[in-house]
Amino acid sequence: MEQVKITVTDGGDDGDAAAELRSLLGWLLREDDLETPRLAPAVPAEGEMGALADTILLLVSANGMAVLRSAVKTWLRQRRANVEVTIRTPDGETSLKINGLPASGAVGLAYRSIEQADRSAERAPDAE
Repeated sequence: MEQVKITVTDGGDDGDAAAELRSLLGWLLREDDLETPRLAPAVPAEGEMGALADTILLLVSANGMAVLRSAVKTWLRQRRANVEVTIRTPDGETSLKINGLPASGAVGLAYRSIEQADRSAERAPDAE
């Protein structure tokens, strides 16, 4: 199992990335085949007293990546704003930018990007 870090950036004018992150977390929590995702505390910037959580952390097996891929794909179908989802694994990073694309185009882009990351992870030697 490997740790996956997921961040969400809202590119819209209202810029509520925290709400989008919580939305994705809620979506992932409903997936029985994923280890329980959790919010990671953000590091406050200099001069700030605190910061909102900015990352979802979860452990994913090889089979779990397929579940994660499907969950993110379905979640993106529900988005109405410009959103960027970044998935970081020990093997690399995949960023999915959904900027003003129709839902079908956004989902296709997300699916291809996550598939590419999944294939890269399958080719990597097992670190266990």
